[in-house]
Amino acid sequence: MPPIESEDVLSVASDDSDKSWKRLSEGKREKLKIAGWNKRAWDRDDPTRMDFYNEVEYFWHQLPKDRQDYWIRRGYDEEKWEAEEDDQHDSLEIQGDAAAIPLLISLPLKDASTFDADYFDKFVEENDIDIEIKSGTDRVDDEGKVNQMKLRDFMQEFRKGRADHYLKFEDTDPGKEHFHNLGTTFTAAVHEAVLKQPEVANGLFKQEWHEKPNDFFNWSIWMGAAGSMTPMHFDTDLFNILYVVEGKKRVILIPNDIRTDGMFPIQKFYSGSAYTGVDILAKDYKLPEGSHEFIVEAGQGLIIPRRWWHAVENLEPTVAYGFRVV
Repeated sequence: MPPIESEDVLSVASDDSDKSWKRLSEGKREKLKIAGWNKRAWDRDDPTRMDFYNEVEYFWHQLPKDRQDYWIRRGYDEEKWEAEEDDQHDSLEIQGDAAAIPLLISLPLKDASTFDADYFDKFVEENDIDIEIKSGTDRVDDEGKVNQMKLRDFMQEFRKGRADHYLKFEDTDPGKEHFHNLGTTFTAAVHEAVLKQPEVANGLFKQEWHEKPNDFFNWSIWMGAAGSMTPMHFDTDLFNILYVVEGKKRVILIPNDIRTDGMFPIQKFYSGSAYTGVDILAKDYKLPEGSHEFIVEAGQGLIIPRRWWHAVENLEPTVAYGFRVV
């Protein structure tokens, strides 16, 4: 099974006692429908016939070749994939936190502010590494198409204002050792700053995380030219701050709860992110009740509530980072 946190009930295609859709209880069928299963896909044990692409339901041999390659680069093979155990907090049944609201805060991070575009220009002078690049213009999902290129080439495109490529680098990605200093410095700076924000430290950022070592937290890099974007999706992270070091972002957030129940059917679900294919960044899109729109500038961090729908557009050439509890 895939390397994410998924509720056990969703990954039941291997249960030999329930091979026929008709033999399943109505309750189990409803739960499987949420995960994308239908009668045809279930009876044939064929996830390619599901209502949407849900990677957590695939066995290794069923994965598309490009997704196998993606996971191989992250140290996976068939044995490791099938051995992954599921965890409860990644079920597609779980909605967002209805009581939470997004929060935009100022975070003075002196050390982390040095990791701007100039930092990467200097970095490639000595370390022209291969990196994975995702689409900066795909309005359906940005997970399915992953290309590889030299970081130097990407920086040249970034400086020229090309928005079709977007650097989205996470600390689980291959090559993370090249950014060890960046990642550890950033997570330490955000961790310290968050604890000084009463409205965050006393509620959104759980007490049990206060004393965690910095390597407990995940970090990510987000760099793209003006016009590059991340389409509508939700993430399963327990806590998520998007922090801008350089540039400016427009962020749309929509609650994922009873207010929007049934409005946004999932089209694709990867490891920890669900995509709808709906372009909520369009200027004429009418946002539903409870939605928020933010402009996030350098020195600001946006706390994105758990499992809320959101989409992000770079209004300027932007370098940003993520700080997460997964």
